[in-house]
Amino acid sequence: MASQKKRAYTLIDLGQYDKALTLLNEVVKEEKTIRGEDDPHTLKTQHNLAYVLKKMKKYDDAFSLYVHVFERRGQVLGNDHPDTLSTQHNLASVLHDQKKYREALKMYSDVLEVRTETLGFDDPATLNTQHNIALVLNAQGNYEEAFTLFANILDIQKDILHDNHPNILATQHNMAAVLEHQNKIEEAYDLYSHVFQMRSTILGERHPDTLNTKECMDALG
Repeated sequence: MASQKKRAYTLIDLGQYDKALTLLNEVVKEEKTIRGEDDPHTLKTQHNLAYVLKKMKKYDDAFSLYVHVFERRGQVLGNDHPDTLSTQHNLASVLHDQKKYREALKMYSDVLEVRTETLGFDDPATLNTQHNIALVLNAQGNYEEAFTLFANILDIQKDILHDNHPNILATQHNMAAVLEHQNKIEEAYDLYSHVFQMRSTILGERHPDTLNTKECMDALG
């Protein structure tokens, strides 16, 4: 099982979600039999399986599986446990993808409050939730508020991460998107270009994140 999971997570990093999904489904079946349905390892694998479904845009399936994991983790680990909060955060991200912005913002805000209290304002998990709140604000058309939040996140990330960390590049990509929505086309293009170059080097030119940035950049070119 360990080798299968390691292979699946490598496939996820490479953006090969179909293959990862097949492997993780096999692992979940084995873990349910060997460890039990409520074992933390089983729940973690299901959590990651839901993530793959989300990346494949199978939102209803992802949401249902996240709900299951969230409920079980809440009972087994507690509602304020980092793993439970991680699943709640990802539930909000599915709502966001489904354009249910009010529901997503409310759930993200709940997670942010607990993460800030228990982990601190500069913990990567706390920053991740703030990042997704900024994404929702951008989707709602609250561009100035979104850009300010992204800028604050970037400042903290630069203090605790190396310059080309994927999280920094994700923040910069989304700052470019806000600039684009504000019709600051030249600034947006320059920032997209920087992110594309760095993602090409770090992730590869065929990685979905790299291709996403290139598509955004080409649309402005």
